[in-house]
Amino acid sequence: MSSYREVDSFTADDGTKYVALAGGGGTRIRKIAADGTETLLASTKKDTSRSTNASTVQRQFEPFKKALETAKGGTSLSYTDDDITENEGQDTAGRGFLGQKKDVASTVTLSDGTKLSASYGKTGDEVRTVRRLADEVANYSSLINKDTTETTDDTTVLDETTDTALDTVEDISKVTFTNTDDISNYYDNTVTSDFTAAGAQTNMESALTTSVGEAEDDAISNMTKGIKGNVLTTAQGLLSGDDEEDLFRKKRSLIGS
Repeated sequence: MSSYREVDSFTADDGTKYVALAGGGGTRIRKIAADGTETLLASTKKDTSRSTNASTVQRQFEPFKKALETAKGGTSLSYTDDDITENEGQDTAGRGFLGQKKDVASTVTLSDGTKLSASYGKTGDEVRTVRRLADEVANYSSLINKDTTETTDDTTVLDETTDTALDTVEDISKVTFTNTDDISNYYDNTVTSDFTAAGAQTNMESALTTSVGEAEDDAISNMTKGIKGNVLTTAQGLLSGDDEEDLFRKKRSLIGS
């Protein structure tokens, strides 16, 4: 192998290297795994100049390298047996000096239209060669273009106490805001507009029926404080209960009774 020199190469993400080699006695396309293991993918035996063989292996390696780069770029590549053609174009290739059929390439066309070929040796050997090259592309494509989409469940699961509390808040919110024309949605139809201590007490008790917790209870309790809590009269006079004594003094008289 020392007489063969590198003409071109492609290195995969995992460190695997594909190398096109040429020497005076032929060509090679080798796969060198990251651990150093070597696999021969294609070869020719042709005693000619190294430069001529370099051109030969370059023509074969170029579409193979292009396919690997396409797969690396995110395009999924594959092939089927129907994509393999033996002796492509032989019917139009003519004949040699002695009348024999000219040797033509066997090919495989990948799913993106890239055509890999092998044109030296017996037809069966050529087919095995193009299949090996196509398998390398398909396997690399499958490896690098795996579906990495992960299905995530963004559902939040709450503990029973929190879930019940939030359900209560949601129910109150629906009752409160669904029909704002109905005052009963707010204070169970017991709210009063009296600006008096008694009215404040009534409104506080009504508001407490829709409270959702201690913090809101504390806030609602402030409804009986302030100026309103000191107002003991209405437009009709001093506040009093029906069973209280007359709060006005009886009329005095100088005449004894």
